Amino acid sequence: MLRTSESWAARCWGSLWTRSSPTWLGINIPLLADVSRNLSHDYGVLKKDEGIAYRGLFIIDGKGILRQITINDLPVGRSVDEALRLVQAFQYTDEHGEVCPAGWKPGSDTIKPNVYDSKEYFSKHN
Repeated sequence: MLRTSESWAARCWGSLWTRSSPTWLGINIPLLADVSRNLSHDYGVLKKDEGIAYRGLFIIDGKGILRQITINDLPVGRSVDEALRLVQAFQYTDEHGEVCPAGWKPGSDTIKPNVYDSKEYFSKHN
């Protein structure tokens, strides 16, 4: 988690993650302060006129590959549940080579990644 200041909100988030154990639901999520605004600028979320960052979510896998980007305007928050679902979906697809449809949750049906085999999923779900 990246914040542009050491604000009250950042301190509240910090209570969820400690520097000695930056995990939440088993996911390593470091808490960083971007007081220079360099990272916010580099990721394209810096609102320059106010010196703060839009609400951005970037899912980067263990190989350093950017898998998903969400950027919201300031008055709209992001869904932690949706972020977790996306991480789980990327992990599942990496492990099983199948496609997770919109709204997929662990244990739900997936799609085989070819036209012939995908018909099984679509005939069941249409």
